[in-house]
Amino acid sequence: MDELSPESVRSRVPSEALQRPFTVYPIAAAVLVVVYGLFNGTIATFLGLIGGLFALSAANWFWQVFVRRDRNANRIAQRVARSLDRKRKKALGKLRKELAEIGDPVGLRQLKSFEAKYRNFTDILDRKLEPTELTYIRFVTAAEQVMLGGLDNLEKVTLLTKSVSAIDAKYIEREITRLKGRVDADATERTTALRARRELLHSRITEASNLHRKNETALTQLDAVTAAVAEADTQTGRAEVELEVALKDLQRLTARASSLK
Repeated sequence: MDELSPESVRSRVPSEALQRPFTVYPIAAAVLVVVYGLFNGTIATFLGLIGGLFALSAANWFWQVFVRRDRNANRIAQRVARSLDRKRKKALGKLRKELAEIGDPVGLRQLKSFEAKYRNFTDILDRKLEPTELTYIRFVTAAEQVMLGGLDNLEKVTLLTKSVSAIDAKYIEREITRLKGRVDADATERTTALRARRELLHSRITEASNLHRKNETALTQLDAVTAAVAEADTQTGRAEVELEVALKDLQRLTARASSLK
């Protein structure tokens, strides 16, 4: 189930309502009163107070679950969105430095593209929906997850690149050429080792290239979802359907981004 679907978020409201201060504190106070009454033999004196405290707790739970359900659902969704936003900003700062260190112009360009497309997406969304709406939060969170998937791919690129950064490709080719034609055991062993290092280097370069390619696909699909949101007519009865279709497309993109890590 979509973690931020209305059904999923609202299903979490009752359990969170149990943790609200005006639900927990009256019960705690009632327990203390019961213990005091049992030890002093005056439990009957406090029955009204105990009942009142439990009633206050139950009333607050009912208020939070049924009267303030939508507001509490939005609060839960906003908490998830803030967590993803913090994670995104932290990842961006780290990646800028690492991509610059390894000299990856493709990765740096993709990083800038993800930032620009995310800003463009949220700008369009601001014109279509209110930031306090659950649908708005679901869109932003899904876009955050797509972006984080792309950033995870770029982080993997930096790890792949660093893992083979000490391999000197020119030296390997020069040595293989020099040893060519020799049939002694030492030359054969060295050539085998050099070719293994060359293969490792090429395999890591290919993996990094594939991750760059997959990110390009994600960026293109993010543009398509942004265009779909922009075209949705929020003034008509079709708006909810159109936005839900766009959101499902974005969620499918999120799932694909996660599978690319």
